[in-house]
Amino acid sequence: MLLFRIFSRTGIYLFHDDTPHWVYEAYKGLLWIGNSAYNFSMALAIVLLLVIGAYFWRRDNAAVSLLAPLVLVFAAWNLLLFVTAPVPQVSLAYLCISVIVIGAANWFSWHSCTQIERAFLLSAAAAFWPVYYFKAVPVLRQLGWSFNDHGLDVFQIGEAMTGVAIFAAFLAWGRTREPFLIILSAFVTALLVAGFISGPERYSLVSTWALGVTMGFPFPLYVLGLSLLGITILNLIRTRRKIIALVLVLLFFGHRMLPLTYFNLLILNGFLLFAIECLSRRMRSQRPRIQLSERA
Repeated sequence: MLLFRIFSRTGIYLFHDDTPHWVYEAYKGLLWIGNSAYNFSMALAIVLLLVIGAYFWRRDNAAVSLLAPLVLVFAAWNLLLFVTAPVPQVSLAYLCISVIVIGAANWFSWHSCTQIERAFLLSAAAAFWPVYYFKAVPVLRQLGWSFNDHGLDVFQIGEAMTGVAIFAAFLAWGRTREPFLIILSAFVTALLVAGFISGPERYSLVSTWALGVTMGFPFPLYVLGLSLLGITILNLIRTRRKIIALVLVLLFFGHRMLPLTYFNLLILNGFLLFAIECLSRRMRSQRPRIQLSERA
C-alpha cells in the first residue's frame, strides 16, 4: 500500500502533452488495481483486528481477555465511522479509545520485554499519543473548549519520539554485520531521498519518511532513521521474527495524520500484534517449567 500511495501521488507528474496514449491508459489501469487493493486492505485490517480480539478472548488470563471486548468495541466503532458522519463527541471518544487500546496493549507486553524493548514500547506510544492530542484539539474547540493548546509543538514532540523509537528498535533487533542487509537498506533509502530532493512536490512525505509530516528536524536525521528502520526490518525477516517486522511496518509506514480510520487501524493492529508476540514468548518460556513439574 505504501508503494501504491507513492505511485499514485507521483505518477501524474510524469505525463506531458507528448506522452503516448497507451502510457496514460496503463497508468489508469494500474491505479484501478491499486485502488481495489486499497479497498481490500481496509477490509483486511478489520478482519485482522477481529482475529486479534479472538486471540485475547481465548487466553486463560482473565486480565488479558479483557482486551477482547475493547478490541471488539474499537472494530465496531470503525465500521460505524465508515458509514456515518461523526459528531464531535463520537470523534473524541474514538480518539480516547485509541489511546486506551495502545496503553492496554503495552501494559500486557511490558512484563515479557527486555529493557530496550520497553524503551521501544514507551517511545512508540509517546510518538502517537501526541498525534491523538493534536487531532483532539479541533474537536474540543467544537465542543466549546478554549485554551492554549500548543498543538503543533506537541505534534513535533511525537515526531522526535518516533526517531527514539526507531533507534530503540534498531538496538533491540537491527544490529547486524550482514553486508547485504546494510547495502539493500542504503540503496532503497538513497532512491527515496534522491526522489525527494529532485522534486519534493512530486513526492508525498510518506514516500521519504512516513512520520515526517512537518519535517521540522535536520534532514539527515530522517535519512538516518529511514536507513536504521530498513536494516531492522530486513534483519527481523532474516532471523525469522516476521511478526515484529510486520509491527514495525504497520507503525512506521502508515500515515501520521490520524485518525484516518484505516491508518489508525494499522497503528493499533501493530501494537496489539506486538502484545501477542510478547504473550507467546511468555508462554514458550513457561512451558519447560510446566513439563518439569509434571515429570516431578
